[in-house]
Amino acid sequence: MSFAKSGQIKNFCQANAIITLKEYSNDYASNDTEKEIDRVMINEIEKIPNEKVKNKLVHALDGIDEGRRDFKF
Repeated sequence: MSFAKSGQIKNFCQANAIITLKEYSNDYASNDTEKEIDRVMINEIEKIPNEKVKNKLVHALDGIDEGRRDFKF
């Protein structure tokens, strides 16, 4: 509840949504769709104000590309 009251919940929800989108993209998207999803993800990652969250997210996305799953914030 403290994350919600302080407004920090957006960092976690946004990061988790991007992770889910990346997993979907890797598993099901066509090449064209995957390129578009990557463009959207880059744009959304730039909007994350917390650098620590952003760095952890980028690391998780790299892990997904390596075949790892179940990252969450």
